[in-house]
Amino acid sequence: MLGKLLKHEFRATGKLLGPLNLFLILVAIIGNIVLHFGYKTADPQNALMIISNTAFSGLSIFIIAIYSLTIFTLIILTAVYLTVRFYKTMYGNQGYLTHTLPVSTTTVLNVKLLAAVFWMLVAFAIAILSLFILSCSENPFDSITLSRLRDETLAQTGFHLEVLLLIIAVLIITVCASLVLMVCASLAIGQLFNQFRISAAIGAYVVFYIIQQVISLLSLGSLGIAQINALQQASGQLSVMPDSSFFHWLFCLIIIEEIAYAVIYYLICYFITKKKLNLE
Repeated sequence: MLGKLLKHEFRATGKLLGPLNLFLILVAIIGNIVLHFGYKTADPQNALMIISNTAFSGLSIFIIAIYSLTIFTLIILTAVYLTVRFYKTMYGNQGYLTHTLPVSTTTVLNVKLLAAVFWMLVAFAIAILSLFILSCSENPFDSITLSRLRDETLAQTGFHLEVLLLIIAVLIITVCASLVLMVCASLAIGQLFNQFRISAAIGAYVVFYIIQQVISLLSLGSLGIAQINALQQASGQLSVMPDSSFFHWLFCLIIIEEIAYAVIYYLICYFITKKKLNLE
């Protein structure tokens, strides 16, 4: 039954989110072809190419605008769609059908959360991939460039390139999971109210956000960084902490925080949904 429930959830959410992700990749591929073809054919010393170059500039702006709109739509629509679907199928009118399934409430909750985190990760991964496709050159991974990138990464952060990419991947996963679970925990708190559920959920989200900001301010302060102009201060810390150990502490701190947030938000969802379910 669990497999069928997962299959149904991914199939239902994939009907909208799957084509949207593919459309972004398509836009990036078309944009890459158009932009690089224009750069190759443009000849600024040829007077006959002035009209063509002007048209190409307009087309480039149009392609970039469409790409930006698509990537923005992908992230926002994914977040909004998953939020609305989670609320309706868990705490709204559709919840009566959801909670009559021959599986535990915990299983249903886990499936919903897993699907939501998965699609948010896919959206961010597709966004990064599409950006690379749009901007990559003919040979972006030549040995000289890659070697320089490895050396620079090791010198600046103290991590080998492969390790840094792995850490960034873990960071993205934990942040996405934390964000999704924070929204779901807010919705779980909102459904406790008989009236003004959405307002209560928004209020809970704001409270969670403020608490996180305070904790982040205190934790960054432990590393000698204020949230305002944090990147510039982080760069300055490199001269204080030898061997780029500052980045080691910073990445570990952020990942630990996000995991802690995710666990807390999950427990809120779990206990409220299991003990205090209040359907419309």
